[in-house]
Amino acid sequence: MQSLQEIVGAAQRGDAGAFSILYDHYFDRVYRYVMSRVRESHEAEDLTQEIFLKVFRGLSSFRFHGPPFGAWLFRIARNTVVDWARTRDRLGDVTDLEAVRNITSGSDLEAKTATVLDIEELYRALTEVTDLQREVVRLRFIVGLNLAETASSMQRSENAVKALQYSALRALRRYFDKVNREDEDGDERSVE
Repeated sequence: MQSLQEIVGAAQRGDAGAFSILYDHYFDRVYRYVMSRVRESHEAEDLTQEIFLKVFRGLSSFRFHGPPFGAWLFRIARNTVVDWARTRDRLGDVTDLEAVRNITSGSDLEAKTATVLDIEELYRALTEVTDLQREVVRLRFIVGLNLAETASSMQRSENAVKALQYSALRALRRYFDKVNREDEDGDERSVE
């Protein structure tokens, strides 16, 4: 089995199969990240393809002594989405629920519905945090980057990312505690 460094090296030398491996490995994570930022699934698909085209074109400039490959790729993704939002003036946290349904796995309709409702609630909760905190949550928990990759992708120190993550999680916890209290109060009233 080839290492990431070997696969990237082969892709840099023009090996289409190696680039295909990178594409397959990162596609779902990039798409989920883009979907967390844009409003429509077709826009997310187009942007994801644009991101991979930029990765392909810029691959020769990537060096392993810099940021990790995943962080480098997500920096491209982040910059592409920011550029898209600036030109369209429509960056938001509302997503196309049909696309969310398509990226949730499994065939159990009840589980899928719960997942979609959880995602809707998460998007509402994310309005309670700053843009930088929201970005950390997206990269760490939606995409699954580690701390170092997130810091590199955001061009921040790991300590700054830790602080942003801590603050974001505290704000989200407060939001969900409030929602749960309201739900409990509503349940108590309906019993009376």
